[in-house]
Amino acid sequence: MIKNLNTDTQIALRDVVPNLITCIPVSIVISFYGAIYLAIVLIGASVLLFIIDLLFLRYTKCGRNRVLKEKRKREEKM
Repeated sequence: MIKNLNTDTQIALRDVVPNLITCIPVSIVISFYGAIYLAIVLIGASVLLFIIDLLFLRYTKCGRNRVLKEKRKREEKM
């Protein structure tokens, strides 16, 4: 089949096929680093949400009331 193609196509195929073979491990490595990057982003987002939740507890009226109620309950038990 390749004998019937013109020489430009043969040269192009000769250049592309080894590149395809080397691209497969590169794509695996990129997807591995992509998974690590995604995990870091998700962990960072969960930490950020946790910090926002702590700030909500401390600095909003509703959160302060809840914290005070819990503190009163603890003091009453003692």
